[in-house]
Amino acid sequence: MWGAALWGSVDDVPTEITAKTSETPIFGDVYTYGEINRRSSPYVSFAQDVTARTIPGTGYEFSFWVKLSDDYIGAPEDERAVEFAPYYKDANGKENYSMVLTGTYEKVLEPGVWTEFSGLVGLPYDATGFVIRIVEQGTDYGKGRCVLGSYAVTGVKLSPSVYPVIPSYRSGSNNQVITKEATCEVGYELKDLSVDWASATAAKEDNKLKVSFTNNYDEVRLKLPRTLDMSTCAYIKVNVSSQNVPIAVKLYRKGQQVDVAYYNDIKTSCLITAMTSILR
Repeated sequence: MWGAALWGSVDDVPTEITAKTSETPIFGDVYTYGEINRRSSPYVSFAQDVTARTIPGTGYEFSFWVKLSDDYIGAPEDERAVEFAPYYKDANGKENYSMVLTGTYEKVLEPGVWTEFSGLVGLPYDATGFVIRIVEQGTDYGKGRCVLGSYAVTGVKLSPSVYPVIPSYRSGSNNQVITKEATCEVGYELKDLSVDWASATAAKEDNKLKVSFTNNYDEVRLKLPRTLDMSTCAYIKVNVSSQNVPIAVKLYRKGQQVDVAYYNDIKTSCLITAMTSILR
């Protein structure tokens, strides 16, 4: 049963999610959907606690369809973005919103058009609770501009994945909790790596790579100098000299995430001096 996150009301009328039926198929043979309206806050969204149906230390495949209402006609792109934004509770009951996600989990939508989202989410080993959310919260994570319009969701699926998307490092190099075994190590110097693609700014300085991020989810993709059998890779790590934003270093095999390492100690700038992949 979906619930409207952060209760909320407009003119003392509680926000509700209404079951509706489309006159034509939305996808396949699916006609039904849920619509949320009368939102009083950007944080009022589709939310469901799936703790009882999930297992910590497991990756899950997710998929769903979303449609924005006509309330969003004429709104700028940053006010038409919908995101799959789950969170989990750790052993201390603290809510953590930085989860491992791959695939299409955030997208700018056109009003009135059903759009599919799908990907993978990793539930950490120390999770004691898990809530999935499908949010439209405007700009600045709900603190800026927001249409507060109605939107609809259908076809929500969450199932265990065969891909290992659970972090092997937690909180980066100062709190390394290895969850996978390894038998040998392959190391790379910065001079051996090339930038394959980047939305962030990347420049080599004194045999170090300086990365500057402007937007959320900016990234730099580095190409390895030789082919590795990624099916045998256990985890990845880098040497980070200093940083002023949290970063995640991810290892991919054929477009699917194999592992991720988090570096959350904020200092001055992000300088990557070497990359190491560990093989089973």
